[in-house]
Amino acid sequence: MIEMNNYSCLLIRKVSRSLSMLLLVFFICTSLAAQEQPLKLNANVIEHPCSGEGHVISLKAEGGKEPYSYRWKDGTSGGFREGLTSGTYECVVEDAQGKSISRVFNFAAQPAPLVLKYTQEKAAENLASLSLQVTGGKVPYTYYWFGPGLDTEAMRNTSSHSGLPAGTFHIIVKDASECSENITVTIK
Repeated sequence: MIEMNNYSCLLIRKVSRSLSMLLLVFFICTSLAAQEQPLKLNANVIEHPCSGEGHVISLKAEGGKEPYSYRWKDGTSGGFREGLTSGTYECVVEDAQGKSISRVFNFAAQPAPLVLKYTQEKAAENLASLSLQVTGGKVPYTYYWFGPGLDTEAMRNTSSHSGLPAGTFHIIVKDASECSENITVTIK
């Protein structure tokens, strides 16, 4: 049998109060840790460097207090934009408590698209020459020639070729941005 005196009861009350105080401190610390995190803005961007249009921005806010509002400087709303052209786009995201964060996206102006034209001349009997005229894109250009009797590696740095036999030729041109265009020419 446990005998308790006044001193024992007093000690138990103090331990009980200390435990209550400890639990109170624990709950306060836990609730402070559970408070919302700072407002952050994550972005996924898809850029189409060859066409200079069709860019995509997808935003997702985190932290702060939901709901979030997405306001773009051009008056558009929402966290997803597509079909964007070259230019600057800025979005301000605001949470339910009025805290905000902004992000700016720049899509550089792209050169004009690659355009291929060709001239064909009769060189000798059953032979011809082809010359490509390339405009747009970003120089330098790399040429890939495919057709009868051609060594593709030897043709990379030339926009023309002579002594070509009759047949169908495919020429692919890539610019410095890895944008490409192709043309098919048939020599009869």
